[in-house]
Amino acid sequence: MGFFSDDSESISSSDEENNAVDLCQELRWWSIEANATHSQIRSLLKRLKPIHPELPSDPRTLLDTPTFTQVKLIGKGSYVHIGLEKGLLSRLKFGTVNGTTNLGLDINIDGLPLSDSTSVDCWPILARCRDLISSTPFCVGVYCGPCKPESFELYLEDYIKEAKKLLPSGSLFEDVKFNVYIRCYICDAPARAFVKCITYHTGYSACERCLCEVDHDGKRVLYESRVSTPRTDELFDRQEDENHHRGASPLKEIPGTLFVTMFILDHMHLIFQGVLKRFLHFLLEGKSNARLRASEILSISSKLSRKSQCKPQEFSRSVGPLNAVSRWKATELRLFLLYVSIVVFFIEIPEEVYSLLLLFHVGCRIIFSPELVKHHEYVDYAEGLFEAFVKHCADKTVCGPSFVVYNPHSLLHVCDDVRAFGVVTDNGAFPFENYLKTIKSLVKSGVHVPQQIARRLAERHNFIPTPRGASATLSPVDWIDSKQEYRSISCESYMLTPFTTQNSFFSFGHPECLGQVKRIVRERERWVSCCCS
Repeated sequence: MGFFSDDSESISSSDEENNAVDLCQELRWWSIEANATHSQIRSLLKRLKPIHPELPSDPRTLLDTPTFTQVKLIGKGSYVHIGLEKGLLSRLKFGTVNGTTNLGLDINIDGLPLSDSTSVDCWPILARCRDLISSTPFCVGVYCGPCKPESFELYLEDYIKEAKKLLPSGSLFEDVKFNVYIRCYICDAPARAFVKCITYHTGYSACERCLCEVDHDGKRVLYESRVSTPRTDELFDRQEDENHHRGASPLKEIPGTLFVTMFILDHMHLIFQGVLKRFLHFLLEGKSNARLRASEILSISSKLSRKSQCKPQEFSRSVGPLNAVSRWKATELRLFLLYVSIVVFFIEIPEEVYSLLLLFHVGCRIIFSPELVKHHEYVDYAEGLFEAFVKHCADKTVCGPSFVVYNPHSLLHVCDDVRAFGVVTDNGAFPFENYLKTIKSLVKSGVHVPQQIARRLAERHNFIPTPRGASATLSPVDWIDSKQEYRSISCESYMLTPFTTQNSFFSFGHPECLGQVKRIVRERERWVSCCCS
């Protein structure tokens, strides 16, 4: 009896320990998902402690918060290096795409204000590897200060040192060696100029891809509506164009860095926030014949309002009124250009202007299509469409020469990046911009900002969510004609949910007919959607 009693007590003790571990794990997940502050977690632990004495009293113990963070002072700001290889290893546990051992890194450097009420700027160095199954961005290092880093060399020193060590030797994970290389740099125009130490986009000789001639109309620098002599990596290294360079970039210390071909012209800032916004600005406020009347703007805004009610839920934002285009986000501009514009502008704007929009729209649809960019003839065709669009926009009867500033001219070079790196959706700043919001949400006060970010990211290091694949959510016991019905099907690129206006669709054979998904059922391992039009 004594032996049996001791065994029962040991089993009971083991169960209690497992329950305590499970509770701590759940509390960690909750704190990270809710982005709870330490004071909120401490208050919760204080209330749970009498019921669960095995819980820690301090949130730093629960989250395994680092007790020390090494900080480097740079001018009036400070920098914390988190680690390039550390971010890679944390995501390698989910595996690589097709089992590859070659890992290409996309690097993003950008600045963002932490709040409207302070002058503190944050400059993170972010990285992303599309060869990993968990391809979300991660933070390599972060600088915070009242302005951009005063010493660019000190800002990039730790990143360059680690990259020089990691790239030749690779990274070892579970006895498997992975070859690491930098695929490209994805930054907006000011950040590219800052990183490459070249003339900013508002100056002369600012085009990063050709030696075009520029002019000045008293307000802005105007570019040619054609491509001139191309810049090459060798020409950049020799710095023969003195007006283009402001010095030597410290990134040249990293072997294999190509300052022309490796720095992508990011489509989010160039196409959506640059060219499209400028084109719409000329339609709304320009002094040319392309300017829309107030009644036309009102009619188009009414169409946009009606179309937004049928927006699929894969689009995070609906398009706002046309007269509020200056406040549109990049996701709204993307939805407008690729899907909505050619519908709401049809008949509403002059035919000549609508033809220009079609040139721009079709060219973008080609470079945004993973299938079409595999064929060189389609990429060449898109390049010709962009050239025609910029050339005709520069005509005095449409937008005029003042239309062709840095972004419209750079549109002529976008297809070079498509040929080198593939479809533009794989090489954009959208994932990095989304991650910048996450970094911003980690800051709870204006004191010791880099340390806050580094420690919050360290707490999340072991809690990276598992990448989501295709799945289906089964509804409560619900059968229709011996078929199992589902509430939703959530796949990698889309989600279907019945009985919502956000799951409307149309047939390519009958685009005038709008339908809705009413039921999703599965019969004999085959999906069937019951639709109503």
